[in-house]
Amino acid sequence: MTVTDALRDAVVFGVVVWFVGCALIVPVSRRPMTPSRQYLSGRRYGLRIDMVVTCEHEVLVSLAGDPEADTPSGTFRVETGSQSLTRLERWRSEATPLRAYLSADGALMLVDPVLGGCVACEPALVVG
Repeated sequence: MTVTDALRDAVVFGVVVWFVGCALIVPVSRRPMTPSRQYLSGRRYGLRIDMVVTCEHEVLVSLAGDPEADTPSGTFRVETGSQSLTRLERWRSEATPLRAYLSADGALMLVDPVLGGCVACEPALVVG
């Protein structure tokens, strides 16, 4: 094998690998993304957790807002994750002032501006 043959084989191999990579990436990049909430409707400061209620797989959080500052208050259903309950309990026990990013449909993302971490919440349904 000469140097010219080795260079030709290396170039051909590189082009084939590039085409295979493009063929694998294109179907994934064209797949529609799952709809997600956009928390761009507003931002509120100074929320505090009043109460956390857990019942089997359901977690509800009651927020105490400041009516003068137009902060949302009420009960929200938490989208449970591995650390959501731990964060909520810590924020409640320490009376952490939270930041809330609101979505257009009434959901919110609670964020600890000092230590970080976030928990997604949606409005709780009232039955009855």
